[in-house]
Amino acid sequence: MPRWVVVGGGAAGCVVAARLAQRPGHEVLLVESGPRFDGVPTPAASDLGPYLSDPNRLLPTEVVRRPGRHPEPYLQGHGLGGSSLVNGSIVTGDDPGGHLLPLEEPWAHGPLSAALLDTDPHARPVRLVRRDRRRVTVADAYLAVAPDSLTVVVGEPVRSIRFEGRRATGVQLAGGTYDADAVVVCAGAIRTPALLLRSGVAVPGLGDHLQDHPAFTLTLSLTDGVADPTAPTISCVADHGGFQLLPVEHLSTPGYVALMVGLTTVSSEGRVRLGRDGEPVVELGQLTDPGDRERLVAGVRSALELLSAEPFGAVVERVFVDSAGTTTDDLWSTPDRFEEFVVEHAGGHYHVAGTAREGVVTDAGRVRGYDGLFVADASALPGVPRADPYLAVVTQAERLVSTLTVP
Repeated sequence: MPRWVVVGGGAAGCVVAARLAQRPGHEVLLVESGPRFDGVPTPAASDLGPYLSDPNRLLPTEVVRRPGRHPEPYLQGHGLGGSSLVNGSIVTGDDPGGHLLPLEEPWAHGPLSAALLDTDPHARPVRLVRRDRRRVTVADAYLAVAPDSLTVVVGEPVRSIRFEGRRATGVQLAGGTYDADAVVVCAGAIRTPALLLRSGVAVPGLGDHLQDHPAFTLTLSLTDGVADPTAPTISCVADHGGFQLLPVEHLSTPGYVALMVGLTTVSSEGRVRLGRDGEPVVELGQLTDPGDRERLVAGVRSALELLSAEPFGAVVERVFVDSAGTTTDDLWSTPDRFEEFVVEHAGGHYHVAGTAREGVVTDAGRVRGYDGLFVADASALPGVPRADPYLAVVTQAERLVSTLTVP
């Protein structure tokens, strides 16, 4: 009877574990370092903020966004379901094969989203991974119907992968060891390479080619009386080819919304290395490519010009470009500093990918030079996609799990 261990219960890990467990005669152990939220209400579409600030659902990692910067926390979902516990639950792009979870169309648009749809010909509604206006995590969708051959262990970080020679034979946890015929690592684009490196895996390129979607956030104060507390937090997007405009209808401060300008065509790369304590050391390398800087700056200029259009004038009172209260008037008054300001204040969309792409792994997800060791998460993507990666991660996991075999 083949025995599998799947490390990480996020978007990829839940898919892989559920599909493997559906194979007759296979036993699967899914190990997740975070908690399980069975029976805990999922957030309503308009109530995302409290969940983004819930430390039980988030795992911070110190990262350096750009060379010369101080480390800062990089937050990702933590628990069974991974980042689908806290992300925007949106899907962009097509799914002609019908492989995805059931999706809903937005039932309403907030004032910022409505103005964007009225003004920008590139804007369109997004599909939502929700049911009856409630979030559906990957754990909800895949593990609720998993067979008894699947065992789920939560609250147990995997310390290392065990080997006999160059063949994976199980995992080492704080509470003991688990033997397996094969191990599938789905710990995310930061922690997958860190676990492999900590386990002694030596493959050229492992941890390199890290990419994320840089983003610059415009914070908008709304005109009195126009906020809609029942509208989805995210219900539309405007894709301009190299950059994307994403309205966020609910912030922690009532009466404020955000327009995020995200770079979707990314050339900059960072890397993941192992620190002396065995934890990942992350250099995002954000906006180190001159073309990336030019495209993001152009996107911010376009967004500011768009906000001067009439539909926005009826709902937006003021536009701020940083947390210190700097307004667009302040920014336009120093045009020579515009690019420097955008680059300095850019954040990200938390969409890391590419640290164990093909070359480190085969097209079937097997780590090169090793038997019984696979990667099936965003690490194995060739880079960050030109859209939100949720769809790409789930569909890649579906594809890879269909090819997995015990050596």
